[in-house]
Amino acid sequence: MVTEKRFSIFIRVVCFLFLLLIVRLFWLSVMQHEKLTQEAVAQRVSSAELVSVRGEITDRNGTPFTNRSEGEFAVYVDGADIEEGADAIAEQLGLSKEYVIHQIKNRTRLSFGPLNNLYPVERAGFLTLRAPLRQDENSVARHLIGTIDAQGVGNGGLEAAFESILNTGRKQSVISLRDVQKGLLGGRGYLEANRQVDDSYHLRLTLDYELQKELEVLAEKKLSKGCILVSDVETGDVLALVSRPQFDPNNLSASLNSTNGEFLNRALHGYNAGSVFKIVVAAAALEYGITVRDFCCNGVYQVADRTLSCYDYTAHGTVDLDEAFAQSCNGYFVRLAEKIGMERLLSMAKRLGMTERATNLEQESRSILPDVTPALPGRLANLAIGQGELLTTPTAIHRLVDTVVHDGIQRTLNITDGVVDGQGLLVQSLRQTVEKRVLSGHTAQRLRQMMIKTVTEGTGKRAGNDEVQTAGKTGTAETGWIEDGELQVHAWFCGFLPTEEPRYCVTVFMENGQSGGTYAAPLFLEVSKILLNFFEKK
Repeated sequence: MVTEKRFSIFIRVVCFLFLLLIVRLFWLSVMQHEKLTQEAVAQRVSSAELVSVRGEITDRNGTPFTNRSEGEFAVYVDGADIEEGADAIAEQLGLSKEYVIHQIKNRTRLSFGPLNNLYPVERAGFLTLRAPLRQDENSVARHLIGTIDAQGVGNGGLEAAFESILNTGRKQSVISLRDVQKGLLGGRGYLEANRQVDDSYHLRLTLDYELQKELEVLAEKKLSKGCILVSDVETGDVLALVSRPQFDPNNLSASLNSTNGEFLNRALHGYNAGSVFKIVVAAAALEYGITVRDFCCNGVYQVADRTLSCYDYTAHGTVDLDEAFAQSCNGYFVRLAEKIGMERLLSMAKRLGMTERATNLEQESRSILPDVTPALPGRLANLAIGQGELLTTPTAIHRLVDTVVHDGIQRTLNITDGVVDGQGLLVQSLRQTVEKRVLSGHTAQRLRQMMIKTVTEGTGKRAGNDEVQTAGKTGTAETGWIEDGELQVHAWFCGFLPTEEPRYCVTVFMENGQSGGTYAAPLFLEVSKILLNFFEKK
């Protein structure tokens, strides 16, 4: 009887436990199915971010300046052999193994690239795949485009200025698939996500990619420090902007530690102007009806207790405005400025936009002019020949020439054209289209004639020839700085071509180029030849 009772209790306990088991199984298999499935998948799937997905920066025709190539990257996968992978990556990229391990352990993801030998990395359990390189060793217009940091955020140039537009907020990612031992599954072992940029906005510039590339090749040979600017006379659009020296997009740290100013966009930076400022002085004389008659240049000119000289103490003899402009006679222009006066000369400089941004780029520096008072003789003489306190940008000088060629009507030089969608349709225009007359048509015509004479008879003879008719103004600007025992002298040449029905404005600036007529003018001629040949082919 007792045995039967115990057996009955045992059966009841077993049934109860079995019932609990059924309830538990029901709970797990039905009520907790979705949660457990997610957890199981999570144990086999891990994602790693590779690069930020950014909109492209393109030229006027939609040709991209960015993401033109891809590189091989290695991405750490949870469960991979850190020691072996770190060995392979460190050896290929010249990094210390300790650094690689530290980066892996202290970041949620890690990518290295580009890599040359993928096998050791893949064998160690790291994922390798190709991903866009924002810039590479063949990239052009680097200073204008700018850079992005390790997190894919713009930190220089247009990348930074248009961060809110170019940054999609998404990352190109990889999803690794692993077995229960956390080893990569066979085949590719990963899936890519967010690679397409269909919904991104892109930044379209006025530049021409192919022209930019051709001028970069020229600059690599002939321009160690400085810039080249080219614009379309009809539209005022900047077609090319070249700055030297360049930074290495694959080794930014090397340029950060350099004293050579590789990150400086020299087209947007302020410099001593030298004689290119005589365009402003001549414009003021013509607009105010001021002349200097029977001026005889003997190579030097006395200003108070200071003696100024023409370049290389050249005596120009008796000159009028046109001849003085063509020969860049300092004495004549100092005398002319004395008759114009500091206040009216500065007023003309401001009227010609010298204290405004010349382009539609906010990162452009503004020119610095001396104060009206005290108008000491030495300060006015310095301003007359573009020396002293005056600092101006190549873009400001370029717009000055554009105004002269555009018959005295001033406009903004556009570099950014607009924001477009993935189909190239305009979403937002970035152009500035306001124009205003700042010089009379007669004054603009006289200035163009003077610039033509500068090349045919004056200091700019090396800027043109029988085949390429150009016009312009030379500039040789003493900076007062001495490096390695040598006075730094900047060289300028700004002008237009051809002389009949001008099509292009060109500015060449050479940091420590010594002489505008000797060095900047020949480079201007080479740029002019490229322009005429380039657009004839298109």
